[in-house]
Amino acid sequence: MRGIITIRLAKLSDAKSLFSWRNDPHVRAASERTKPLIWEDHISWLTHTLQSTTEHVFIGEHEGLPIGVVRFNVESDHAVVSLAVAPAAQGKGFGKSLLTLGIAQIGSMPIRARIRSDNVASRACFAACGFVETGQDKDFFCYNYFRLTFESIVPKDDHISALYEALKLRRHTISHINLPTLEDHQEFIKTHPYRSWNFVFVATECVGNFYLQNDNSIGVHLLPGFDHILPVLLKQILYEYNPLPEIKSMRNANFVLHVPVGDHTRQAQMNANGHTPLQITYTLQKEQI
Repeated sequence: MRGIITIRLAKLSDAKSLFSWRNDPHVRAASERTKPLIWEDHISWLTHTLQSTTEHVFIGEHEGLPIGVVRFNVESDHAVVSLAVAPAAQGKGFGKSLLTLGIAQIGSMPIRARIRSDNVASRACFAACGFVETGQDKDFFCYNYFRLTFESIVPKDDHISALYEALKLRRHTISHINLPTLEDHQEFIKTHPYRSWNFVFVATECVGNFYLQNDNSIGVHLLPGFDHILPVLLKQILYEYNPLPEIKSMRNANFVLHVPVGDHTRQAQMNANGHTPLQITYTLQKEQI
């Protein structure tokens, strides 16, 4: 998958795209309502939905082109989510990014989903984003979304080993050029230099780690295949932690995220989600001056 997925609120001008996607035979087969849509009914529904305070429709875009829709219907104490990727965009890994971007927009209320039992791809997509199967209702599996969970990192053997294996998989780094030895890695973890350092779990699977430093900077390291959870992770960090008080010329008033200069995907992801770049940091070496 190249480029970055972004989402925006749906507009009436999206009616044709939504109608086309929803009437695709494969999309209808995966939906609770399998009958073809009627255009007049669709326009009436969309007009009402765009004015509703309990229904939220987001359009996903990739390189400026619409690639799918994620919807949330708020029902008393929870929201029900549904996801549809445009037929031409299916099979490209867009679903996970679209779903997590939607979750990041909807707030902290519980989220539920119903997925046809034979829709293997959709079930895998939802599971990768933190949804856990809770039961079955006829031809549908019921899922609840579980927020990411954090586990504090401490200098014990299993944590040291897990961090070192993750370090081997890291494609971009700031702190080192060559992989540290296991012994150096152990010594570093024992110093525990961060304000907070945590593993990140999607359901029961560890998918990476993050740290907060005393200068209000954040480092996030996600395992390959889990970059899509970044928007949800950052939102949850901001919800659970407060930045330390500002110190002029020493500590920013807000959290800031460290991104390696070579990680163009992460940079594009942050820009696409509306985060403002602060600076570029250079290494100065005596022999280069």
